[in-house]
Amino acid sequence: MEKQGSRMKGLLKFIGTLGLLYGVSSGMAARAQETGAREDTTQVRTIPLWGHVKDGFTYTALHGTFVTLMREDSTVVDTMHVQCFNPGTPQEDTYYKFDVPARRARYIIKAEHPDYYPEYVDCAVRYVARNPYVDARHHEMRRRPYASFADRSLGEVVVKATKIRVAYRGDTVVYNADAFNLSEGAMLNELVRQLPGAELKPNGEIYVNGRKVDYLTLNGTDFFKGDNRKMLDNLPAFTVQQVKVYDKTTDRSEFLGYDTEKKAYVMDVSLKREYNTGYMANVAAGGGTDSRYAGRAFGLRYSDRSRVTLFGGMNNTNVYNDRPGENGEWPEESLTNGEFVTRQAGGEFFWQNKAKGIENSLTANAEWSDRDVNRKSATEAYLPQGNRYTRSFSLQDVDYMGGNANNWLTWKTKDHLLTVHSYVGYDRTDTHGYARDAAFDADPSAVGGIDEVLDSAFLLPSSGSARMRWLNRSSTRSLFEEWKYNVGHDMMWDAKLPWGDNLQLRFTGSLSRTENDRFEHYLLDYASSRSEADRRNRYDRGRRRNYYYQPSAEYTFNFPNDWHFLTYYIYKQDYRSDSSPRYRLDSLAGWEVGAARHLGELPSARELSAALDVPNSYYRHDLSRVHTLGLRTFYSRRTEDKYVWFNFHLPFTQSKEDMRYRREEIDVGLQRRVFRVQPDFTYLVYWFGGTRYFRTFMVNADMALGTPDLVNRLSVRDASDPLHVRVGNPYLQNSWRYNFRTGFLHRSPEKKWFTQVNVNAWLGVNDVAQGFSYNSETGVYTYRPQNVDGNRGVNGSLAFQKEGMAEYWNVGANLNYDFHRSVDLSSVEGMTESVLSKVHNHETKACLSTGYQRGSLTLNVGCDATYRHADGSRADFNTVDAFDFRYGLLGEYTMPWKIHLSTRLNMYSRRGYDEAAMNTDYLIWNASLSRSFLKDRLMVKVEGVDLLRQMRSVYMDVNVQGKTETYYNIVKGYYMLTLGWKLTRNPKKRE
Repeated sequence: MEKQGSRMKGLLKFIGTLGLLYGVSSGMAARAQETGAREDTTQVRTIPLWGHVKDGFTYTALHGTFVTLMREDSTVVDTMHVQCFNPGTPQEDTYYKFDVPARRARYIIKAEHPDYYPEYVDCAVRYVARNPYVDARHHEMRRRPYASFADRSLGEVVVKATKIRVAYRGDTVVYNADAFNLSEGAMLNELVRQLPGAELKPNGEIYVNGRKVDYLTLNGTDFFKGDNRKMLDNLPAFTVQQVKVYDKTTDRSEFLGYDTEKKAYVMDVSLKREYNTGYMANVAAGGGTDSRYAGRAFGLRYSDRSRVTLFGGMNNTNVYNDRPGENGEWPEESLTNGEFVTRQAGGEFFWQNKAKGIENSLTANAEWSDRDVNRKSATEAYLPQGNRYTRSFSLQDVDYMGGNANNWLTWKTKDHLLTVHSYVGYDRTDTHGYARDAAFDADPSAVGGIDEVLDSAFLLPSSGSARMRWLNRSSTRSLFEEWKYNVGHDMMWDAKLPWGDNLQLRFTGSLSRTENDRFEHYLLDYASSRSEADRRNRYDRGRRRNYYYQPSAEYTFNFPNDWHFLTYYIYKQDYRSDSSPRYRLDSLAGWEVGAARHLGELPSARELSAALDVPNSYYRHDLSRVHTLGLRTFYSRRTEDKYVWFNFHLPFTQSKEDMRYRREEIDVGLQRRVFRVQPDFTYLVYWFGGTRYFRTFMVNADMALGTPDLVNRLSVRDASDPLHVRVGNPYLQNSWRYNFRTGFLHRSPEKKWFTQVNVNAWLGVNDVAQGFSYNSETGVYTYRPQNVDGNRGVNGSLAFQKEGMAEYWNVGANLNYDFHRSVDLSSVEGMTESVLSKVHNHETKACLSTGYQRGSLTLNVGCDATYRHADGSRADFNTVDAFDFRYGLLGEYTMPWKIHLSTRLNMYSRRGYDEAAMNTDYLIWNASLSRSFLKDRLMVKVEGVDLLRQMRSVYMDVNVQGKTETYYNIVKGYYMLTLGWKLTRNPKKRE
């Protein structure tokens, strides 16, 4: 209690300090406004008058425009040429800014360009108050008929014939797609993998210079938002002109005129001019050895304001992720474990009006897959009185069918922004499985591998042999069927108020339902004669319904000194209903395991009710109501050579949770009220030094309160799995997590190099861990959640990239370190108290790569090494010192007769693992030959994947409770012949 009281006092002091800071900053802004008002008596206060100039037909930026500001009587006030914001990006904007007196007035603004008719716009300054600026209506310039289309400036980045791979423009990195050597038929993912400083993860996440890309866009607009793999796997690389990576102002911030939220880190793919309008189709089909096949089709219809996309594909080559050895990571990180057959289809329709004030995006996806997984694992559990060992084997056949549809609508005027997102999804999964498991009181590795150990355990009597005595053994045949559907809606409306403030109203809600049925024939034997064999014919029926809705309102006070103060209120109501009756069909006559009953067969409803497993069935209803009142202050200013963004957020949350829980003799209603204060702050600054440098610095900190599941605080016992029993803990407390992040980047566009440093740290207080006790006679684990202190971690990274060394060379290096300290509790039955176990995991990874490119030849040599060290607090802990290292070569070359060779050769090695099968050397070699015919319309490609057939899928995991080595089946190496056809149709150019 004293410890908890001291923590509460510390929290109250922390909150008081934060409140004082908030009040001081608020007073400073108010005082600045009052000072500005007093100064109005001696000097005229000014306010920026902004305007934008665009081509009236394409609505693109118009460079070289001369703007004149005049009074109502046409007397000239000021003149200037337009400036450019976000040059070379889809958000490129030519604008002007005049400082005018902050009082009622009317102005005439004239825009002139040699190739366009003059355009006049009237602008009235009606009401200043706290308005930080005045926005004039856009100048939509009409082109003179004699102006040549060739003279027209679209503000695009011109790529010179020298084919420079990378260019830096302020905070924007521009990659020239034509400067990279790619094989025929390559998709966008192959291009992204070759970008200097870029890393493509198997799940489609993209990292550039160690920083995760938030969105992948196409010509500045979303493309299957949130699903990068759709574009990466289906967009042909030959259509791409440039790839730009930069910090993009969000749509909401762009509308409001200041950064109300942190910029998004975006990778934008710009299509070549010939694919920006017209039609494009790309079809490919291939057949290979071992009955392997792959096919895909992609169609795109594009115009200035609309886009229609259709795609489809099917394969049995496990290329839902990347092929092994393609991305330079450890090969199994890019594998789909098992043998995977997938079929998918989808489409997108995007439209926006001429002024880009209304846009709509509709996407739809469907997928069918069949996956056969063979899994083997060897586990060593750390226990106070000697470790325990488990060997497992499982087979699964998983059939999946699912789909979803999303629609995003945006409507924007000068003073209003409405965004609406609606979605619907459906999934169905059918799984057939078989598994064998055995537990031992001594390491059985001397008997052989996992298969040999399990075969011996299921053949030997309970006494076993001198080399191997098993504690328990089990086998399971299972059938699992699940259906899910969900619908949701999110609507947000923003308004600019006449006196300069902003109002936002938002409503979010969703509805979901899940149904599943699980059938199992389960056989369990114990070595001890005091424990009877367990034979179960089980049926579990799960039903879940969930809904939530969340209305919110937000009001922002804007001040002329670039400070903003925001307050908001959110109400969220969340309801969940869980019904989980479990049945022991073996309790019915004629339904025992081994009887002539098929897996998945059910008795009559009357018989089924008699077989209810009352102690392990439960019914649960949860209703939570959460009220949040938030205060936030932020500062956003952009000058010619600097950008600063500061954000401090102080939310106060009051939640009320009600739970009704029924299980056997328990029928209880619980209620919990929790008050949370979870502040966070971010400071971000950019320095712009032209071609000399670009620098960024960021620091962020936050804290979060976690509450344990109410069920875990009940004194209930779940023995539905006889080897893994779970009990509750009425004394569980809330937990805290503290996070800190900082980073610095320096880039020299002139010398084409950059370096970046990032550091992250976290601390857990009162974390909930799954402590356990172990029955050394039967091998049964009993898990009980408990609070522990001491979990913490830190990680850091250092990156360096140099482009254009000695004209044709580039080099890159990365160093990463990760430390994680995990704490848990364990005991063996008969011990008076649990033993606190602490494990320290250290991982250090160093990567070095160098590349050479000249003409059609590209060579990249890379190596990386990872050192893992794990030590524990227990005296009998087996320290882990393991090394993973890789070295390899990537080559692209166009040979005579326009035959393109692509090859990747990587050696993957492991050392220092206890299991001999983990200490391996894999030489993974992928290669392809391709050529185009018929004016590049027909593509022929021969490729070999894992030519030496050495690929394996092996994983190792070390944590506070033990270590596990896992093996999966995968698709072996194969050869494939692929034929592809591409078709493009463009509208005829106007003379």
